[in-house]
Amino acid sequence: MLQLFVLFLSAPALFASDPMRVIRQTVELQQAGRHPEAVIILNQLISGTPDLPVAVRALALNDLALAHQVLDHYQESEKAYRKSLALLEGVRDQPLLKVRVRMNYVCLLIESRRAREAVKLWTVQDLRQLRDPGDLNLAWSLLASIALARGNVDKAEQIYLDNLADLRMRNQTALAPALATTLNNLGTLSLRRKRWAQAEQWLNQAMEVWSVAVGQEHPCRVKSRRSRTWATRR
Repeated sequence: MLQLFVLFLSAPALFASDPMRVIRQTVELQQAGRHPEAVIILNQLISGTPDLPVAVRALALNDLALAHQVLDHYQESEKAYRKSLALLEGVRDQPLLKVRVRMNYVCLLIESRRAREAVKLWTVQDLRQLRDPGDLNLAWSLLASIALARGNVDKAEQIYLDNLADLRMRNQTALAPALATTLNNLGTLSLRRKRWAQAEQWLNQAMEVWSVAVGQEHPCRVKSRRSRTWATRR
């Protein structure tokens, strides 16, 4: 908590002089599973710094939405994503940020079981703008989720498996959360297909990767553990 206290003490000056530093610190908090603290700081930054550049405010809103999403605060998350996208409508020099925010919003819609709305927002043109491996992993996950929404379970599973093979081939520490997410998605898909033993295997692997990447009590690992518990009870 000392780190958070020091940040609050210096917040007014720091928010005005170096808002990107504040955003980077909240990213680190989220990576450590400290999402409620990140929410507090991002809300302070957004509401307490009226002269933030538009792109910076949009980025802060996106990160706020991500924090709320992990905490299952879907309404708050959607509000932040919508505000971010509305701001970016008038910004021409941030095409990648626009795609990333829209992609994250699509993830929220899928996670909250609103796949039909998600399908309308995600386009092939968006996918073509992505180069970062983490972005591409999320994009392929979205395509798999859209396939599921359309009832094409086999296609979804194949997308996840191809993505898993690519992530394992890259073997990059920075992609560990993406690897864990893909393993979790395969486990969830196996649950849907009532392949209980296979689901347990995928989810155990996801939990192992989450433990190394972000710690035992990170909300994402907790969600994988809940799904694994469901699989083992069948």
